[in-house]
Amino acid sequence: LRYMTELRTIVVSMSSSMKPLLSTIVLLALVVYVVGIYFTQIVLPHRIDHAGEESARELDGHFRSVGGAVMSLFQTVTGGLEWRYVVDPLMEHISPAMGFVFALYITFTSLALMNIVTGVFVETALQRGREDK
Repeated sequence: LRYMTELRTIVVSMSSSMKPLLSTIVLLALVVYVVGIYFTQIVLPHRIDHAGEESARELDGHFRSVGGAVMSLFQTVTGGLEWRYVVDPLMEHISPAMGFVFALYITFTSLALMNIVTGVFVETALQRGREDK
């Protein structure tokens, strides 16, 4: 019977964390979308001026469209893609400063945003656990 109360606490904590989870997903999607638009706009003039060249093909792999940029950026934050594969063509063909901008994006999303999210989830779970008792 003791395990049932622990299971109930876990289920209540998870269900009460849904609202912060959805808010977090929206915030992360917004950040990734805005940064995706920024990088797509930065890459577009180079892709137009160097159409058909190797440099344009390298950038097309990640920044051909906003959707492709968003997917690449999301993958770099979640570990699905090493971010050097995304940032190296930017630094080589656009500007070395793109490495700094990309590092700021990674730092903000992985360290700041994800740590805040973890804190919100833990706080919500603890609060609901106290209320449940």
